[in-house]
Amino acid sequence: MNKRLLTLCLSLAPTATVGQARNEPEPSPESTKAFREGYNHVLSGDWAAASSTFGQLLEQHPDSSWADDAAFWICYAKGEQRVSTEEVFR
Repeated sequence: MNKRLLTLCLSLAPTATVGQARNEPEPSPESTKAFREGYNHVLSGDWAAASSTFGQLLEQHPDSSWADDAAFWICYAKGEQRVSTEEVFR
């Protein structure tokens, strides 16, 4: 996929209403703020900060409807950092 197209598609993701399609409650303002912070790190290519921010989101808001998205971005960010597959899935 074209990087600009991917960036455009992903930039729209945080504005979508999360959880509605899965009948989950609205995410808390705190978890949404943390997700957006992590996502901004993704957009800037700061993979270490993205991984750390999404990890904190999962620790502090494990039941958030952002949790699956945060887990995805942690794996993606670690992949961009060239972390071994074994380390990514620890």
